[in-house]
Amino acid sequence: MAIRYIDVQDKMDVMPVISVSRQDGQPKYCHMCECYKPDRAHHCKECNACVLKMDHHCPWVNGCVGFRNYKFFFLFVLYTGCYGLWVFVSSLPLVVTGIRDMVCSVVVDCGYGLTMGMLAFIFGLTVCGFAGVHAYYIIRNETTIEHLADRPNEIRVDFDMSGQNFEVVSVPVDDNLWERKKMENWVSVMGRNPWGWFLPIQRGLGDGTVFQYNDYMFNTIVSRAVKQRQSMDVPNYGNNNNNNLQEPPHATIEYEAERLSSIDSTAHMT
Repeated sequence: MAIRYIDVQDKMDVMPVISVSRQDGQPKYCHMCECYKPDRAHHCKECNACVLKMDHHCPWVNGCVGFRNYKFFFLFVLYTGCYGLWVFVSSLPLVVTGIRDMVCSVVVDCGYGLTMGMLAFIFGLTVCGFAGVHAYYIIRNETTIEHLADRPNEIRVDFDMSGQNFEVVSVPVDDNLWERKKMENWVSVMGRNPWGWFLPIQRGLGDGTVFQYNDYMFNTIVSRAVKQRQSMDVPNYGNNNNNNLQEPPHATIEYEAERLSSIDSTAHMT
């Protein structure tokens, strides 16, 4: 396994590190795919694969909606709904005029036009509402799975890079861990270039494995972890001034490549 060394200053810049874990603090592991799951990744039974930032499995596209295609799915739904409403709006005057002036075969032509208009209205309104829901999820930096979740998140807080000095904090299911400013959330999915927001040419920021946490939630989780550690009366962590949690060791330590990759991504995301 590749090994890398980090000096004291590097550790001070990125610590503490928080991540979603199991109740015992171990990383989430998928036994079907035989791999560790990054934050917000889930295993899809229909696709038989783990999907980064999975939103849901969609039969319309015959696949999963997640980090790699969420923007394209949103645009597909939005434009489909708008097209349905456009068909309704454009066909309605023709049907009304035909019935009023009796210039068409009332039973056939106007009947078809009226049926098409009604179906287009129902379909367009429904799909536009669906697109509105996903627009709401985008500006809140939330997925369908996270919105409908009914179990609290277990968050591991690493105080240093040893892999042994950590606490696990339970976060209520209603707390959105990744919600930031609305425009920041929008850009993370739709991209930085406003000209490309409504064109299927670019996807969102990042690599789908690491996401910036909400600043308030990050500080709250770390604060709870520190208090939880202090209440345990563990040597070197029992005092109230938190000095031992803030002072890194003065020796160079070797770390696993997977852990470093996540920390580097976190440090460089903007």
